[in-house]
Amino acid sequence: MQFRIFQYPLPCDPEPADLNRFLSENRIASVNHYMVQDSGMSVAVFIVATANASLAGSASATGAKESNRVDYQKILSPDEFDLFSRLRDERRRIAESDGIPVYAVFTNSQLAEMVRARMDDIAGLLRIEGIGQAKAEKFGPAMIRLLQSP
Repeated sequence: MQFRIFQYPLPCDPEPADLNRFLSENRIASVNHYMVQDSGMSVAVFIVATANASLAGSASATGAKESNRVDYQKILSPDEFDLFSRLRDERRRIAESDGIPVYAVFTNSQLAEMVRARMDDIAGLLRIEGIGQAKAEKFGPAMIRLLQSP
């Protein structure tokens, strides 16, 4: 796992292009963000953990880009994948409602872990890498409702 740090003086652009590009070109394990104040200056800091090298520069011998994306339909059972899909739909709804990218709610990897472990409370969500108290409390209840539904 590798880490990359992005820093933006506040106020900053609502769409940090370099951060968004990096997130779209890499397999992201987690994103943590912090507000830092020093000498009266406020800075937004994002620490991104990646699970792979950049996808943008990787190409096979044939010149085609290789994809390191996980096919959750292949690794989850049909019932698990159905629940995973419902969690993704809810994540998309939350992200659109809050005006944030879907990965800022939960990553696909985090959703898959929720499905596999059948999380039933906030404490369970906190055991998943990259999910902190604030994210669990803000977005977790909607996911837990789906995880508990038949």
